[in-house]
Amino acid sequence: MSLDTFKTRMADNVAGMIYVGDQCLDCGLCRETAPANFARNGEGGYSYVKKQPETPEELAACREAMAGCCTETIFDDGDSFDWAALPAPTPYHLTLKGQAWRAHWRKIMRLITRLTLLGFTCVLLTGCQTPQERVVGQMEKMQQTMDEMQRKLDAMELEMSTKLK
Repeated sequence: MSLDTFKTRMADNVAGMIYVGDQCLDCGLCRETAPANFARNGEGGYSYVKKQPETPEELAACREAMAGCCTETIFDDGDSFDWAALPAPTPYHLTLKGQAWRAHWRKIMRLITRLTLLGFTCVLLTGCQTPQERVVGQMEKMQQTMDEMQRKLDAMELEMSTKLK
């Protein structure tokens, strides 16, 4: 490809001909096609080259992964560049902004989990045998809790957006 593409490679890639760029969506095709050569960075949610191909079979599997990559972000021109002289950029998930967003989304996911559990609890408490008034009362309580959680979520989003500016 080009030097610009090489500069955007994932830092986890092992130096050599094959490398993964920063547009990986973590579909897993490369890891399924060439498991000996590709691995997943779970924290960042992307694939990278863990081992350069050493046999014709491994090279064929890497080329098949390259051809099937949905974002076309696997490249085979890495041996054209000096890996030591051109360090890879810091992955987004390791930057301060990326870490802040990950913490923000963890809070949101915890709130969603609480709301989901609350919804299941209300369904279990109201059941089919309870009077209509109890069902309505539980629904109102659930709506109040959801409104409160939404206010907290909005406040957290506002706080995060001001911190990231």
